[in-house]
Formats: sequence, C-alpha cells, structure tokens
Amino acid sequence: MAFALIDGGPIHPVGPGSAATLLLIAAGYAGASLALLRMRDDDYGHASEPESSGSRAAGQAAGARTLPGVKRILLTGMSGTGKSSVTRELVALGYKAVDTDDGCCQPHPDGRQMWREDAIETLLATEDADVLFVAGCEENQGRFLPQFDHVVLLSAPVGTLVERLATRTNNSYGKTPDELRRVLDDILIVEPLLRRVAHHEVRTTVPLNEVVTTVLRLVDA
Repeated sequence: MAFALIDGGPIHPVGPGSAATLLLIAAGYAGASLALLRMRDDDYGHASEPESSGSRAAGQAAGARTLPGVKRILLTGMSGTGKSSVTRELVALGYKAVDTDDGCCQPHPDGRQMWREDAIETLLATEDADVLFVAGCEENQGRFLPQFDHVVLLSAPVGTLVERLATRTNNSYGKTPDELRRVLDDILIVEPLLRRVAHHEVRTTVPLNEVVTTVLRLVDA
C-alpha cells in the first residue's frame, strides 16, 4: 500500500480546509517566515556540527545510554512525516514500538504538547524487548537523546506534508490555517535542529513498507 502522496499529484479543493487552500497558505507563509528562523538547541537537543546523511559512528550514542540491554531508537520528524504509520507497521511486524502521542504526552494551553517525562523514563527503563522504537517530536525530547542508540529523522517535502495533513483522517492536527502555520514554522525552525542530531534521515515519499525496511536496515534491527 502506498504510504506517500506523490509530489505534484492532483489536489482536489473541498473547502477552506482543503489541500489546495492549505497549500496556498503554505507557499505564502514559508516565504514570509524565513526571517523567523531561530535556533532552539536546548529544547530539541544540543546540536553538534552537522552530520552527513546516513550514520555517525555506531558507538557514539550507545556509550551514553544508561541501560545496555535494549537497543533504543527514536523516530522523530514533523507532523505528517509518517511517524504513526511507521510505528503501526513496526508493531505489525512484531517489534515493540510506541507512539508517544498515545498516553506519553500532556497538552499545553497553547495547543502544543510535551512528553510526560515520568512516562518516557519508565518506557526507556523497561527492558522487555531487544529493540524499542519510540516515535514522537516534542520540545523536551532533547534530555532523553543520550539514551537512544539511533535517532532517525523522517522527512518529506513541504508540499507533501501539507497535502497529508489536509487529507488524513486519523489525526485532525494541521487542518486549520493556524495549525498549518505552526507546522510550517516548525519545519523552518525545528527540523534543521533534528537533522543536526539525527543519525539517519529517511524520506517518506515512498511506499510504507519501503520506509520501514530502510529504517530497519539503518538501525540493524
């Protein structure tokens, strides 16, 4: 089953929240928002020098984690990159994979959410599987990065993300203009930070099974 909406494919207007309308908002906002770019290394992880796409030395992150019995992998990325879809597919394949949107987050008044740090600590301290995949992207995830053996950034072109957000039915986030502006802001501000601390980057503009196969190969799971 194809996971990605192919760039340049048809967009069908269905009203104010349609993919076409949101794409027009995205185009204008992305150009106007370049001046807003700001680096928040302390939130999403202390960024190091940029790494090449692929992998860093295999033992670099492993040496920092506190419990050596489980290989821990963070799947992160912007809204619409497919974190939840990849997580569900990993579970179907028999892996322990947790979407932090399901019970590991707490909402904030501004509409964003943060990881429940007690829940994440418990999750990472539990050694009941050889491999643990954790999917999410929240501002306080940086404090947990040393406990992950691999950080995998899932990414896709802006146009693809906008269309996915407008058409997905399992998550309402990103369908209003205000939410879309927040997503676009995050693409400009947060995604570069994630790219700098990620060990691997996987583009999700291919079928889901290919995305999952690539993730498993990169983390040797």
